[in-house]
Amino acid sequence: NPLNFGSVTLNSTVGPQTVTLTNSGSGPLSITAITTAGDFGYMTLCPLPAMTPPTLAPGAACTIDITFTPLGLNTRNGSISITSNATGSPHTISLTGVGAAVPVPNLSVNPTALAFTPQVIGTTGAQQSIRVTNSGTANLTISSITVPSGFVRQAPLPLVTGDCGASVSPASSCVIAIAAAPATVGTYTRTLIITSNGGSANVALEATGAPVPVAVIAVSPALDFGNRVINTTSTPQPILISSTGQAPLFISNISLTGANAADFTLTGDPCTVLVAGFSCAFNVAFRPGAIGARVAQVRVDTNASNGTSSTINLTGTGLPVPAPVASTSATAIGFGNNIISGAALLQTFNLTNTGTAPMNVASIGVNLSDYVVSHTCPAVLNVNQNCAITIAFSPIGIGARPALVSIITNATPNEANVSLSGTGCRWFTQAGTRLFTTLCGN
Repeated sequence: NPLNFGSVTLNSTVGPQTVTLTNSGSGPLSITAITTAGDFGYMTLCPLPAMTPPTLAPGAACTIDITFTPLGLNTRNGSISITSNATGSPHTISLTGVGAAVPVPNLSVNPTALAFTPQVIGTTGAQQSIRVTNSGTANLTISSITVPSGFVRQAPLPLVTGDCGASVSPASSCVIAIAAAPATVGTYTRTLIITSNGGSANVALEATGAPVPVAVIAVSPALDFGNRVINTTSTPQPILISSTGQAPLFISNISLTGANAADFTLTGDPCTVLVAGFSCAFNVAFRPGAIGARVAQVRVDTNASNGTSSTINLTGTGLPVPAPVASTSATAIGFGNNIISGAALLQTFNLTNTGTAPMNVASIGVNLSDYVVSHTCPAVLNVNQNCAITIAFSPIGIGARPALVSIITNATPNEANVSLSGTGCRWFTQAGTRLFTTLCGN
């Protein structure tokens, strides 16, 4: 059967493993040679030609001690061969083993650089960890860990186990916990140095010393609510208060001030304390109580270093309640004289909605049948829209024919009037003449 010597460090010898040679024949066994191949050696008392006696008697046995000294890495194969007068000579035994590297420690670190968040001078920040690993095959002895100024070494946090001591076993690791402790304002870079029997390693450390924190406020820009009908409420608009410093922002008062403060309302979170970097919002709505420009301010009182009182300007314009207005391009129309049953005289005027809401046109009529009204007006006349109203005068009576055009709408007042005037005439012949004149004197 083959012999396996397992894993053995380069240039070191293990063994022996013993092979027993027995003469199972009926005559003396003469061994002429014992040889090995590969990284294997042997020692034996078996009889060789120079020995006395030179043979192995029937039934006798001797031993061969085999050793392994690897001269290279990984699997090393060899054999031992016995040449004799026995049938089947030479007899060979396969040998195998593994050459392993000489045990040495090896130092490695991860990460090789750490950057710390800005830290207020005179205080110690949150720790970060450097993992030291022995990737070698012998114990790693750490001779020194040099922590530079501006940083401190700490015991690892409870969930981070394995604070580095003096020794690290093969295939094991430990942790060096480091925190920034800046003494001056500004960014600085230092080097942490680890020395050991497995080499040395440098870890670049970068930190920033921050000034003592102060509260700083930032607020939304001015809000313009635009035009709004009086006594109606706008959609709320948000105002944002932000703590942009490094210290908490304490808000002691949020209020409305200014000439028209009553036209604005505040709703939402009163916002009393804001941690640095956080914001809160509340809403402002506009309900104008009068027509025209309306102005006010939101005042925010805090401990901010950039101003203990901040203001947000609020503006808006109050508009009257939308209503239609019926306007006519003429308030009176005169047709002059016209012959009874003669051709109609025509005049046209416009009806316009000069208000701020659609105008319903209910009816357009005249109170005297000497006049006939026609128009292009729709049932609803939109803002600034107009239509034409035409009056035809064809008198059916003699003399002055006054009348009134009546336009009924939903405007205030709901009736608009245009006065009409005209005279009805007829032809006649004076006695003793053959000429025709009109009653109107023509």
